[in-house]
Formats: sequence, C-alpha cells, structure tokens
Amino acid sequence: MENHNTNSQGRNRDIFRSYSGHVLDEINVQVPLRVSFMGGGTDVDPFRSTHGSQIIATTIKQYVIVKVKSRSHGKLIRIKNHSKITDLIDIEREFDLRESLFLSPFMLFEKNELPNFEMTIESPVLPGSGLGASSAIEIGIVKALCVLTQSEVEPEELARMAYIAEREIAKIPGGFQDHVVCSLGGFKKYSLGSNLAINHARIEIDFEFREKLEESILLVHSGSNRENTNVLSDQIDRNISGENDVLLKKQIELTQEFEGALRKEETQKLGEVLDKSWSYKKQLGRHVSNAHVDLVYEKLCSAGAIGGKLLGAGGGGTLLLVIDAHKKAGILDLIDKLNLEHKSISFEEDGAKLF
Repeated sequence: MENHNTNSQGRNRDIFRSYSGHVLDEINVQVPLRVSFMGGGTDVDPFRSTHGSQIIATTIKQYVIVKVKSRSHGKLIRIKNHSKITDLIDIEREFDLRESLFLSPFMLFEKNELPNFEMTIESPVLPGSGLGASSAIEIGIVKALCVLTQSEVEPEELARMAYIAEREIAKIPGGFQDHVVCSLGGFKKYSLGSNLAINHARIEIDFEFREKLEESILLVHSGSNRENTNVLSDQIDRNISGENDVLLKKQIELTQEFEGALRKEETQKLGEVLDKSWSYKKQLGRHVSNAHVDLVYEKLCSAGAIGGKLLGAGGGGTLLLVIDAHKKAGILDLIDKLNLEHKSISFEEDGAKLF
C-alpha cells in the first residue's frame, strides 16, 4: 500500500500524479522554439480575426525546459538562463499574478488546488530573441500545471490556454502563431482564424532537401534583443486602423509562393521570397527595423546570403538567413568580423511534450 505524507486535512501535498493517476516523482516538460518563415504579422488581431492568418513555420531543436518537483510546503518558481538562477518567485506571496509572464498561467487554475511544488524554468535564449521563447515558456508552465491538476488537454487547446495567459492576462502584445507552432511542432502550414481557430497541415519535405535546407539556413543575432511592447504597439495601432491590411494580404500571397518553392525544392527562390517578405514587414511599423539591422542585413547579403528577415516582431533579435551554401565560409567570416553570434538549425518534429 502506498504511504505518503499528508497535511492536517489528510490531503496529499507532496506527490504528483499523471493524467492516468500514476504517482510521479517529477514533472519534466520540453517545449521547442520555433522559426517562422512566412506570414508573420497576419496572426496579430484584429487582422487574424477579420481576414485569417497564413503561417509557414517549423520547430527547431532548441528547447525551453520546465521541471517541477514536490515540496513539503510552499510554491516556488526558479528562472534559469545559461544554467544560472536569475530570479526566484514565491507564488504564495505574489498578490497579482497578472503582472508577469511567469505567473499569468496560474490565473487559469485554482491556486489552492495545486500541490506544493518547486518549478524550474530554463530557456536557451531570452524573450525578445525572435524564436518564440516567451510563448514556449507559457506553454511549458501551462502543460506542467495541467499535469499537476490532472487536466489532460490536446495541443491545440494548450496553445489557446498559453495565448490567453500571455496576451489576455499578462497583457503582453503579440500574435497567436508562436503558441500554436511550439505546442504542435513540426514543419507545417497553419491557418489561424477568429475565436482562436487552428487548422494545420504538415509540409512534406524530402530527406535530402531537408538536409540541404538546414545547411542553407543560418540564425544570426542582430546584436540586440527587442522590446516587444514598443515594436508591436505601433503595428497593432496600424492593424486596428486598417493601414496594414494591404501589406498583410501581400504577406499571405507570399506564403503561397514560399510553399510552392518548398515543394519544388528551390532554395534560391526561398531566399528571394524571404527578402521580399522582409521588405513588406519593415513597412508594418516604425520600429520593425533600424539602421543597425539594415546595415548588418545588407552586408550579409553582399557576402552571399540570398535573403532573410528578422524573426518575431522585429526591432532586434535574430535574423533568419537563407544562404548560398557555396559562400557559407565567407558569410561566417563576416559574422565573426561583425562580432555577432550565429547558429545553424535542425528541424524538430515534436511539439510540447513530457519527457
């Protein structure tokens, strides 16, 4: 017979159970980051709800990790970056859970229904990098809380819950695609609509072309992270007024063009479509790009990048580049001279999951 410690009311406060009721020593959630190729901005309301959004994106093998261990008392969150604890939050002493990216998911649950725990959140990049880190963090927390409360949810519903926590409760402006892509995983085309409707289809890529595409993509940090609120507030104002409608509809048209190039395995065309998309994206708001980003992008294209764009809302963060593989050495040499960080990527098929 199982024997576990209980509080004075006889209720277990130091064990976890899985959806099926099995006792767990620890909860571990892995959420991949994402790279969005096409359709960025179309997932931000009111455009998404009025006209619909078209997105092509993939998850990559970089992960937000959320780990939860039982405690005899209290509820704590430890936030780690580069293996160092950067913040410690005592949930039971926080009066307003709406004020934080890390705390807003708890508003979706009855706090007194949660067992005592210690949650550790670790991300390989900071929010503002353009790789969907803030949304991946929300997804990881929500999924862990679902396990804690034995509330099993499908990936689509997990995405919606994370969106509500980040956008509606924490009031952090942005779109819907990051929550969907990171939750569902894979290289897919997404159609997002009103009432957080989600449709998706996997884009089948031949193994050899997949390897070629991974080899032809570079992520280059622009040298600064963005302040999402400042970048998006102007875009959202323009979306509300309808000023961005024409540009966003052009982005949807380019999504179809990009998908066609993928199916035809035309790397050159993919880079050219990204470059055209970036020229439209820069017109969505005053802070999407800046002189520094434009100069870096121009130099990288001169060295052999076919095309690219800033990931995320813009204003800083990570440049996605499709490059001529034969010129990769020269591009990497320039990146070193510019004292910028870069990464190659590997596509990830899975979305958020327990491990």
